[in-house]
Amino acid sequence: MNKITLISAAALVALALNACKPASGGDSGSSEASDSEITRNDTIALPDTAYSSIEHLDWKVEVADSTSDGTIADLQNPYDTVAGSLTFRGNSRRDARYGGTVQGTPSKIVQDWMFETYFDTTRTKLGTWGGGSGWTGQPVYVEWSEGQMSQFRKDSGGLTPDFGPKEIIVGSLCSRLYFINYDSGKASREYIDVGNPIKGSVSLDPSLDGSLYVGQGVPAHEEIGVIGIDLKSHRRVFKFGRDPKAKRGWGAYDSSPVVVGDYLFWPGENGTFYKYTRLGGGDLRLHSTLRYTVGGSAPGAENSLCVYKNYGYFGDNHGNVLCVNLNTMKPVWYYDNHDDIDASIVLEVEDGVPMLYCGCEVDRQGDTGVSHFVKLNGLNGSKVWEQTFECDRQDLNGKHFD
Repeated sequence: MNKITLISAAALVALALNACKPASGGDSGSSEASDSEITRNDTIALPDTAYSSIEHLDWKVEVADSTSDGTIADLQNPYDTVAGSLTFRGNSRRDARYGGTVQGTPSKIVQDWMFETYFDTTRTKLGTWGGGSGWTGQPVYVEWSEGQMSQFRKDSGGLTPDFGPKEIIVGSLCSRLYFINYDSGKASREYIDVGNPIKGSVSLDPSLDGSLYVGQGVPAHEEIGVIGIDLKSHRRVFKFGRDPKAKRGWGAYDSSPVVVGDYLFWPGENGTFYKYTRLGGGDLRLHSTLRYTVGGSAPGAENSLCVYKNYGYFGDNHGNVLCVNLNTMKPVWYYDNHDDIDASIVLEVEDGVPMLYCGCEVDRQGDTGVSHFVKLNGLNGSKVWEQTFECDRQDLNGKHFD
């Protein structure tokens, strides 16, 4: 399981929205509301603007569904009002703090239960993936109400006698989705085989209507892609596979998708950022895409989008950090953080201003290099501070890790 530890910086004076120069012709967000009103009021969208930094990008937005203009009506974080952890690191800011302080010195460790997955020996072009959880492989934890549990029992989709109000849902490298009773550790539902290994963290829709979103990580038994599951009927209802318009051929989805308003947002490893309309019951309809290149190359995104209101942030395999207006899917600003960014950006609001924490690997630099850990202003992409660390890249069984 991936774990990110943040070291809080001293409080900084909020930077104004116009701290960086908007790109020529960009809408600077002329609104009667003041900057502080825009950043602090959850009902006011951040401005539809573009800064000069996006001139580094060659990008195009394609709208697939013209029945909606794509505007997000509800800008509040839907994960904050739901008990549990429904997506990677708990919410759309990716800032959930799961740790705590142990009082005293523990004398022993007690194992409450253990759950074993299937072990898949299928040989793929990328090796044998076996079972258990991979990168990032964080489970969903959800607490169902009595009404929701009654609805599941009415539909009777795959429930076992151990189905209960506290449930864990986890994807496995053996291509199966597992459902576990939190208290007993026994299967709460029959597993669902999604056809390919799951490396990333699955996401449960915060509406708790039973919509589960799963990204496939390695092609093993079928075409790789994204999947929507309806937990009421306990079956797959949506699949989006190879994208013929993608600028990069590798079509994995290790990113954990996130819900904002009526939409689901999902960066792919094929150089495309996707916006889906949520139809309910696990079903999705493609709304629009952002496709981009930097210096003629289309990098893929493995980390999970973090969100503040209508701005979304992610990094890619070449070290590019993008801020995207989720209403329009247009880039707002760009920052170069030097090397592969696999770990998800973490967002923290300081004095009404979203601040981002982002680190990079030593990957494209070679066997030795520098890891850059930066804090960025999420409104304009300006650097607040930077720490650098000299690092070596190591190999394990012929594969490198950072």
